[in-house]
Amino acid sequence: MDIDAPQSGTPQDLVALLDWAAGRWAERPVLIFDEFGETISFGQLAERTREMSAVLQSIGVNQGDRVAVMLRNRPEFPITWLALARLGAVMVPLNVYYREADASYVLNDAGAVAMVTEAQFTDLAVLLRDTVASVRTIVSVDTGVRSEEVLSLANLVERTRGAGFLARAVQPETTVNIQYTSGTTGYPKGC
Repeated sequence: MDIDAPQSGTPQDLVALLDWAAGRWAERPVLIFDEFGETISFGQLAERTREMSAVLQSIGVNQGDRVAVMLRNRPEFPITWLALARLGAVMVPLNVYYREADASYVLNDAGAVAMVTEAQFTDLAVLLRDTVASVRTIVSVDTGVRSEEVLSLANLVERTRGAGFLARAVQPETTVNIQYTSGTTGYPKGC
């Protein structure tokens, strides 16, 4: 397989690389999630990240904002990460085994403004939103979440369909992820 980027106009960041790959191999699979029975092509990934960028922008996520993501290994995890990169925002992945104290520390330290999660973690997310001043909004990627305090991704996608988003210029050195250490010798540190 030829994966060399063109000599001129070499993609300089994740988003540019994804868009380049989508233009070159739109139908070629890039992500496979057997548990969900889903295979995502480069073209689909580019489109779904644009869709998610519109959703995130509609809830007030802006360039430089940090967004906590508490998801298991599922399609929405890389989609959210790349969508945030399109906006110049930063993903802060939360360990799915965190409880209130650990998650609260990371959210406060990162200054996360929103959380993207799944049904299993919405009760914890609401508790965290109520105790962490910076967190304003919670989005669940699962349908059927019965909480007025948690927004449904499906509803937000429907509401923003066709609206697009304001793309931000992203430099190659722009932070796209703050990964927290395990904190075995003290509090976790963002790196």
